[in-house]
Amino acid sequence: MFETLENLLQLIILNVCAAVSLLSALKRRKRPHMLLFFFYLSYLLGDIYWQVCLFYFEETPRISVVSDLSWYAAYLFLYLLIMTEGGDKHKNGRLAACAVKAFPVLMALFYMQWGEVLSNIIYALIMGLLFSRITGVLFSKTGKTGGRRLRRLCLTAMIFCLAEYASWTSSCFWDVDALRYTYYAGDLLMTLCFPFFIAALKAAPGEADA
Repeated sequence: MFETLENLLQLIILNVCAAVSLLSALKRRKRPHMLLFFFYLSYLLGDIYWQVCLFYFEETPRISVVSDLSWYAAYLFLYLLIMTEGGDKHKNGRLAACAVKAFPVLMALFYMQWGEVLSNIIYALIMGLLFSRITGVLFSKTGKTGGRRLRRLCLTAMIFCLAEYASWTSSCFWDVDALRYTYYAGDLLMTLCFPFFIAALKAAPGEADA
């Protein structure tokens, strides 16, 4: 029952966020708002397919690649959004970059015990790129470069991605009740992050710290 309500909440919030970001993109005619809309739309399409399978067949999709393709696209649009906002100007040091990219790879190797090899490799590549840009901005030594808008966007993206990993990891141990609730908590945190991407883009593009 709780899972059904949580999934319904996520679909509602995604629909609202997609609609708001589309209206903002049409009104402002700015690339970041359009990229954000495509992020929401891609994630929403993957969720819809997954939930329809759960509702109609009462089991997770046997052909999960349909949802995976949508979620791949969502993370790539998020990556492009960060790059468009100036994420390409921030880079981690060589050692930090290796550590950041190693995390998704190690997690993918862990998930391969339960999931498909190719899917986990693709997620590792995409998340490696995304984490590299996010941490490059959040831990940059360039100070005010990029302003609050970019940092708010990256902070939201970091929380969102870590919540996703928490859900993925706990789903590997679905039979353990305590970890099942961790899955719900991670998924709920992801859901609550969606509106904050819109809030992050409300700041002026070059807004710097006071």
